[in-house]
Amino acid sequence: MKKNKIQILLVVSLSLGSCIQTDDEAFSPEPIINGGGKSITAICSVATTTRTSLNASMNVVWNQNDEIRLFGASTPNGTVYATVANGVRTAVFDPVDDSVDDAVRYAVYPASAASSSQLEGTTLAVDFSALAGQKWMGAFNADSEISSLPMVAASDGEAFSFKNLCGGVRLQLNDYQMMGISIKSVAVHGNDGELLADIADVNVADGIVSLRKSSTSSAATAALITCDTSVPLSADNNPSGHTDFVLFLPAVNYTKGLTFVITDAAGRIYEQVTPGAFAIEAGVVKPMKLLPVTLYYGKANCYCTASAGMLEIDVTPYYSLAGDYTYENRPRVNVAGEVVDKAVSATVVWTQTNSSSSGNVLSAVPTLEGTILRVPVSGVKGNALVAIQDASGKNLWSFHVWVSEVSDLTYMNEERGTFKMMDRNLGATSVTPKDQNAYGTWYQWGRKDPFPRPLDIVRSSATTVDNKELTANAITSAEVGTVSYTISNPDIRIFSANDWHNEWRNNGLWGNSDGLTKNVKTVYDPCPEGYCVPDQNCYQGFTFTSKTECDTNYGHLFVIDGVQTSYFPTGGYLDKGANKIAYQEYRGYQWTSNPGTTGAYYFYYNNANLNFTGMDRASAASVRCVRME
Repeated sequence: MKKNKIQILLVVSLSLGSCIQTDDEAFSPEPIINGGGKSITAICSVATTTRTSLNASMNVVWNQNDEIRLFGASTPNGTVYATVANGVRTAVFDPVDDSVDDAVRYAVYPASAASSSQLEGTTLAVDFSALAGQKWMGAFNADSEISSLPMVAASDGEAFSFKNLCGGVRLQLNDYQMMGISIKSVAVHGNDGELLADIADVNVADGIVSLRKSSTSSAATAALITCDTSVPLSADNNPSGHTDFVLFLPAVNYTKGLTFVITDAAGRIYEQVTPGAFAIEAGVVKPMKLLPVTLYYGKANCYCTASAGMLEIDVTPYYSLAGDYTYENRPRVNVAGEVVDKAVSATVVWTQTNSSSSGNVLSAVPTLEGTILRVPVSGVKGNALVAIQDASGKNLWSFHVWVSEVSDLTYMNEERGTFKMMDRNLGATSVTPKDQNAYGTWYQWGRKDPFPRPLDIVRSSATTVDNKELTANAITSAEVGTVSYTISNPDIRIFSANDWHNEWRNNGLWGNSDGLTKNVKTVYDPCPEGYCVPDQNCYQGFTFTSKTECDTNYGHLFVIDGVQTSYFPTGGYLDKGANKIAYQEYRGYQWTSNPGTTGAYYFYYNNANLNFTGMDRASAASVRCVRME
């Protein structure tokens, strides 16, 4: 049989986003090289192939010994064609053995992907098993490995137009907490039993892939990236920074979505399931939303009790991949399913007793039993901060123990409707006007842990109190101004000219990153379970009462539902860069979850007016929690 040469013109479009670049937009044509006999021009219409590579201009080029397999009605098992061209977009392919001379012919690239296939009508079985052996690729460049991606073509004349059978997904991961996380592998499973890295049926005429399915999943049926050297995640305190992992998958619509299984160098397993259907488009790398790997312990950062007894706190090591840092409560496990990163000890960071009481808030030292923190509470009103630690004594997480009677009050306003908020500030042990125990603890905006308030200040003509003995402090820096530092040092207030973050501002720590009015509970929220820092709409509808009332009560009794009142003390705030208490018993400052351009919004009131305004995030003010409903 005559051995016909086939001329291949490789015209490729690569895309890292949602649109495919066309050849006219991205590439300049090469001159056509004429082959002998019945030369046929084949065009690759969409991205990458097998042994081909990317040149400096991001064009996919043929390399010497690349092979395709041609099929026809008279040659259903196909025959191999190869090229001696190297590093060019246009190449002549010679049959290695016999040629295919049918009126309509079908081609698969690489030849090895169809080595056991037999043409049935226009359908071929194509092997995608190479997708189970992908290497880490953060982005497309001239060094990218694209050798596992098959293409097909059909022609009834001289031109073959190859279609890519794969597309990509770009997983974006972030280690905002700077925990030193490095990734070892990423696997992807189809949620409907699709065999992603197995034999699939392909209509060679139109390039449509039909995946086969199995009731059981295995490593052989998943697309997999392995990293020869563990890849560290972006961890420069930038909440928008990310390290990318590009995975190639068969181009189909996964109607029940995909599951990504991420393994880090320490053996931890993280899973992410796409919400609903997930379509992979041929030749397109589809970016996913940023996934911050957030490590935390327990299901809340504050626990409230009003009586003596043993307070039991869940301190299971959890993780979340939620972009808004919300609680997902997924246990941290290794490949064997064992819970990892457990704390080994507990310590008391600080305690403070109500000024009208005596004794300690805690009756004994807290203990750790597995993933349960046992805190013996004496019944004396006050506050405590308890931390869990690793074997080196490093604080892994901390919990605010709030000993006080607390109840919900019903609020009503036009903006929010009917909702419930606590009857006192977070950390307060009284609701009596003019009682400093009603002022509560202080919080720097976006931090989860409280700072105790001195309970012995007497109002004077001075509106600030300087050099008051407060908790320890540190000036923001590349090391200090990070979430990682605040987790390890929950009792240290960070001084700054504006934000306690050293460089990158994070608007989402209290769940309202876009500045909208919504109540979201994040792992950095300081409120008890079921509550969160309120958005500013929760304070709408309050009306100023009188100067006399504010001066007499050191605060306002705001009408909250048309009839009922709630006491809001003028508790002042802590200065952003000094041991200075400002405007205590003159002005009230209640943080909201709403970020500002540089600072954050708070509800402000004094003996003359009330409004919303912004304050630097390194300042510390009060919080009143709203119930999540």
